Amino acid sequence: MRITISGSGACLMQHRKIGIAGPFSGPRREYGALLEAAARSALAERNAATPGLDFSIVIADDAAAPATACQAARTLISEGCRVVVGHFNSDAARAAAPLYHEAGIALLLPAATGDGLAAQTGALRLCAPDQAQVRALAGACMGRRIALMHDDTAYARRLVRALSEEISRGERRTVAIRLDPGTPVPDTDEAILLGTHVAIGAALRHWYAESIGGAQAHPRFFACDDCSIPAFMDRIPPALAVTIASPLPDFEAATREGVGLAVDAMRAAPGREIGFLRVSGLFDEAGERISAGFVLKTRHGLGTGSDGLEGTGA
Repeated sequence: MRITISGSGACLMQHRKIGIAGPFSGPRREYGALLEAAARSALAERNAATPGLDFSIVIADDAAAPATACQAARTLISEGCRVVVGHFNSDAARAAAPLYHEAGIALLLPAATGDGLAAQTGALRLCAPDQAQVRALAGACMGRRIALMHDDTAYARRLVRALSEEISRGERRTVAIRLDPGTPVPDTDEAILLGTHVAIGAALRHWYAESIGGAQAHPRFFACDDCSIPAFMDRIPPALAVTIASPLPDFEAATREGVGLAVDAMRAAPGREIGFLRVSGLFDEAGERISAGFVLKTRHGLGTGSDGLEGTGA
């Protein structure tokens, strides 16, 4: 498991350390790289703007896996971090949260979207929950037959259940289809692609190469928030349009904000960071960020296409 510590001071007090937990290895490592870059940039800006400010970050790799997340949490606790920004994966955050709670450490979630997660764990969430994403996706789909294509991860299965329930309230029907490398293009009006951006990107490239690269009709494609990352769009054929559920604030912005909040909390209330953050006015009683939501954007691959607003969910 990767652990790194960075900071400008040679002798840093324990309460000056901010933990950053995320997937810095494994298939979700591209998100880990994004979160780490955002955290380092935000901290560098804060340290540069305030003479004498000398905070550091401790990076802990959770590999987006619950067991590894617990190991990462124990390391961050032992390093003396008073605020942790992470984890990216909801199951990893759920597993690690009790350790932070027992240690009296504030946990800020910039990307874990599982419904009810903040209230269940005592964490404070900067991003919007799955429920907002489900409302945005279901509201934007206009067809009567909608395929819910999923890679069978826990995250995807969670969204399949929620979308099936939300969409079935109207005169529309859904069909859940396992998203494997050889899965054919669904014969539906629309297809919502759920799971990791790696699996979804592979399916889209396969379909484009095998059948939809020409003039053949295909469903209108939607994708979940895991695809809201440049690494996904950079690998999609330029002619292929995908409407992506994008969080507001996005995961990068939420991470930057989390680092800023951590600095403010540790400066204003050392040892009482959780209480300070809870009365910041940014979160509701359940720990959810009040202004967070989702927006749908239609994009084309390789950075060549539009970025048009489709709809929102809050």
